[in-house]
Amino acid sequence: MQTLIHIENSDAPTEYRFPLTIPQEAEVITFNEGGDDVAGILLNGELLATIARPWAHDAMGESIPTLLTIEDGVLVQRVEYDSNTAFPITADPQIDWGWTKTTIKLSKKETQATGVAGGAGAIAALPWVVALGLTGPVAIKILGSAGKLGYDAIQAHRHGKCLGIVVNLNILSSNGGISTWEYIC
Repeated sequence: MQTLIHIENSDAPTEYRFPLTIPQEAEVITFNEGGDDVAGILLNGELLATIARPWAHDAMGESIPTLLTIEDGVLVQRVEYDSNTAFPITADPQIDWGWTKTTIKLSKKETQATGVAGGAGAIAALPWVVALGLTGPVAIKILGSAGKLGYDAIQAHRHGKCLGIVVNLNILSSNGGISTWEYIC
């Protein structure tokens, strides 16, 4: 579900609310910083949907600060602007209902092993990135994902938790990549 918010002028509200219709037993979890998504909706440990990192742009195409939160089952997007902002502003809260995503929940042992191997994975991927002639954003995405996965696994292990991973199988999507969270295991 993608909803575009169109903000005409500085008199418009700065907060936009979208009620979520999800099963009562579902839980909304916040993902670790730096992921491609900000949160996930899980039911009995299975991924139902992910909530993409929000964006907002003014009439000149400049990024406008925005924040997405979930409050009592309501998706809330706040857009920060003032009278100096070039209007109109377009903002986007987006929920992806998981058709091209998969969830992996690591055990404690797997979390620890992933932490150890994460940095090595980024280093090991480097020759393949070079051999395949990958450059720019694609190369950065591959190396960054391997390093981030290792870092997040180390953090989860330090907190006595396990690592959950959401992988977007559609690498061409705007939020393709990896998001992680910690869970009690």
